Amino acid sequence: MLSTALLGVGAAAVLGSATAQETPPSEPAPRFLGLTVAESEQVAAAAGMSLMPIRWSVRPGLAGRVVAQNPEAGSPRYADNQVLLDISTGLRPSRRPALEFRTTGGAAYCQVQTAAEPVDDLVCWHPRTGNMVRMPIGTGLGSSDLFRNVRGAKGARPKGFRTVGFGASWRRGRLNCYSNRKALTCSIDDLHWFRLGRVKGFSARGE
Repeated sequence: MLSTALLGVGAAAVLGSATAQETPPSEPAPRFLGLTVAESEQVAAAAGMSLMPIRWSVRPGLAGRVVAQNPEAGSPRYADNQVLLDISTGLRPSRRPALEFRTTGGAAYCQVQTAAEPVDDLVCWHPRTGNMVRMPIGTGLGSSDLFRNVRGAKGARPKGFRTVGFGASWRRGRLNCYSNRKALTCSIDDLHWFRLGRVKGFSARGE
């Protein structure tokens, strides 16, 4: 190996600059799936990472647990050492009173899903049938999707949801949900809407 004396001062400076620019490969991201928020904070701190604002996924089961992470476990970390986590509501109260409600008698329950892309979704379920409906909260987006007989949704009548009584409405931005004795109707500027019957029945329109 040539010494820096033989290479000269200029060459030694170039070698020193190249060495300084070399960075060790990023450690892989740890696994957060299945952890609670508190457990995730501990794992992130131990790994020298920080959590981005939590996103909520409205689905049965695994209440309060991580159901998705970005970057994925074992993948290279982001340059800022942050991790994005999706937490399942488990169809239970998520301690976001302004973002969840039920209709009189618990005929239907709804929660805002912030784990959606590119905008939030409104997700409602019908405990009597187990049907769930998802509608994007935004203008110019697609129509509502209906999922029938969702395991875990049938019979799910959690306590702690704000009640929207007959003749009352729940609003979020341009979204309006109106409850009466026959159905829950949610709409966005009358361009997109769905109707979930108190006993049975579903209809929707999207432009």
